[in-house]
Amino acid sequence: MSTRLSPAVQPSAPALHTRLTALRSTAAGRSLVSVVLGLALLLAQLPWAPEAQAQSISRRPLPDYDVLNGHYFTQTGGAAAPEAGYAITDEDGVPMWTEFQRLGGVQALGYPVSRRFTWDGLVVQATQKAVLQWRPDLGRAVFVNLLDEMTRAGKDDWLASERLVPAPAAFPEEAGLTFDQVAQSRLRLLDPYPALRAAYLAEASPLEANGLPVAPVADFGPVLVLRAQRKAFQQWKVAVPWARAGDVTVVHGGDLGKEAALYPTEAAQAEPAAMQIAAPLGAAGAARVPAQDVAAIRQLVDRARPAIVKLTDGLGGWGSGVIVDVSGLILTNSHVVTGVGPNRLQAVLPDGRTFPAKALGADDWTDVAVVKIEASDLPVVPVGSAGSLRVGQRVVGIGYAPLFPGAPSAKSGVVRSLAGEIQVTSSYPLFDLITSDTYLNPGDSGGGLLDLNGRLVGINSAIGVSRRGQSLTGYSIPIEGAQQIAQQLAANGSLPRPQMGVSIQPLTADLAARLGLGGGVTRGVVLTQVQPDSPAEAAGLVQGDVIVGMDGRPVADVDTLRRLMVAHKVGDTVQFSIASAGRAPRTVSITLAERPPLV
Repeated sequence: MSTRLSPAVQPSAPALHTRLTALRSTAAGRSLVSVVLGLALLLAQLPWAPEAQAQSISRRPLPDYDVLNGHYFTQTGGAAAPEAGYAITDEDGVPMWTEFQRLGGVQALGYPVSRRFTWDGLVVQATQKAVLQWRPDLGRAVFVNLLDEMTRAGKDDWLASERLVPAPAAFPEEAGLTFDQVAQSRLRLLDPYPALRAAYLAEASPLEANGLPVAPVADFGPVLVLRAQRKAFQQWKVAVPWARAGDVTVVHGGDLGKEAALYPTEAAQAEPAAMQIAAPLGAAGAARVPAQDVAAIRQLVDRARPAIVKLTDGLGGWGSGVIVDVSGLILTNSHVVTGVGPNRLQAVLPDGRTFPAKALGADDWTDVAVVKIEASDLPVVPVGSAGSLRVGQRVVGIGYAPLFPGAPSAKSGVVRSLAGEIQVTSSYPLFDLITSDTYLNPGDSGGGLLDLNGRLVGINSAIGVSRRGQSLTGYSIPIEGAQQIAQQLAANGSLPRPQMGVSIQPLTADLAARLGLGGGVTRGVVLTQVQPDSPAEAAGLVQGDVIVGMDGRPVADVDTLRRLMVAHKVGDTVQFSIASAGRAPRTVSITLAERPPLV
């Protein structure tokens, strides 16, 4: 599936919807599905453009996603919205994310409830059900005896009064026993309590998951409690809001340690989602990124983020833009400006400042637009060169994608090609694009693509998603071409682009029958309107005529016509093959005129 990285939300009126339509990507050489994602891709009313269309999607932020060398979870971040959470990563020689997965992931360990921190000289990280400790001598992570640590920290009275967990007991009779003998002795403590015994033994490796029982079963009145080294098991005698009489519930060590303020204050504080670096979608997210690259990416994102703006209508529609000059010049996409609405533009900076924004010009043939704000003390992103990029080089995309809470969000990937081509349905084809596996999303439109020196090398424009949604390709306009177009737009307000002066729609077999076309004409482009005094009218074309060829090539649909049109300039005389009801096929010559500017 390929899609323009449209502004994120419908800027006005009811959404317009479109079907999924198959197309051929010449860059990838495979069949894709084209769809406009987001609610605000409202195409300009071009003289020969089809009716504006858009496709709605959910904007619910992702609860978790791959980040560089790991994964980020927001489920236990404590925020009303998923704007904070905890990342588990393989960094600094400690593969905590790999170990988390090896030990059963979320299903076995729950979500993380702390950042990584150092405890007694070893790296640890708490999840809901456990605390993982990296043991370099063993080359793996082990579970911390969290309830033993609670005793060491003087928390036994708190455990008894607040969580109905007994203090550990002494077992002098076990002196001289082997560990296996001690384990068997402790398990016999559970024989009178079959429900507690079953709950303790439910794990595949009970001793590893739970630790040894450290006290006989205690009777706290409404509940019987077994305390182990890492968890406590409670069998309720009476019904409580969270359990029925007879049920066994588990007091998990990781949550307990956080509740008891056992972890360092900083470790317990959630990490802002806006500070994460999203990894590519799917299996590519498992790729390991060198530590020096991760550090460089974090630094460049910190430097660039203040100059990435949200271009919005103030009512809910938005796209992204990049401040490239202290005078207030902002580079973005044409489809952002025309989708949000040039007369309603506002630029919102990450520091909270909001300014009216003036669209100096937009060019839908290259999807480039330039916007101006009047402000002082503006941050900028230094401009680099797309020509310096190489396939396999790491890049970073920044923009306001609502799927990633906190904005502008950063995503990192690697360059796949420097000659990408894409054509989004009902839009013009783009050529010589930077393609990467960067996890761009709707809302990132107009945002920046940066190299590892923090220089702007591209403007993000579109994405292509595989049919099964397992991989994604980001398409970015090289900065050299974007700047060249922007300079002309800033100076003149538009670029001379040709038009024939018609409105169109695709021909279908059903429409062909209703129009009374003969000769087996079932593919082409129908003229739904011919403008007065236009080149098309001068050539004798009328409403209902069908373009079936251009430049000696067949025209099967609107996308084909657009691909042929971009090869021409104002003043060119072009040959069109026309089919009409009740008339023989004919060829007409049309001299293309200049169309009005978009904004």
